[in-house]
Amino acid sequence: MEEQENIPYTDPEEPNRAATGERPSWLMVLCILTFIGSGISCLGYFLFTGIYSSLPMIMEQARDMMVSIYGDKVDVSQALVVQPRMYYLLLCLLYAASVTGAAFMLGLRKVGFHIYTVAQALLLVAPVLFVHLPFDVGGLLVTVAFVLLYATFLKQMH
Repeated sequence: MEEQENIPYTDPEEPNRAATGERPSWLMVLCILTFIGSGISCLGYFLFTGIYSSLPMIMEQARDMMVSIYGDKVDVSQALVVQPRMYYLLLCLLYAASVTGAAFMLGLRKVGFHIYTVAQALLLVAPVLFVHLPFDVGGLLVTVAFVLLYATFLKQMH
């Protein structure tokens, strides 16, 4: 079988980019959005893991505050309180893996795409498997959009 030559990707809008080794600006935008979203989620779940024993009291205060603002029409779920601490740690680690994958992709490494995709897939099924929540279709749409957008840059990654 004949070996194919690696042809570097050339952005039609910026044809000299492949020669300079610069990362595409849209890849940078996607990675920054991932750093913000997954980074905040990772930090939040890390904090939930740390303050786990105080969550019932915090949720009760939050419920009282929401009822005082919006009236009795507000139903604040106690779902946060009944989850085991390891569930929050798992979500924290999966979001950290997502950030790690984005960091690798920012460095134009394909392994980052695979880490990111696996982490995002596990984040979609974890609530269904561990908490028995309904599947998050909105989360699926956002995840698929990001994975497809990241996939457009795979040819530029090594």
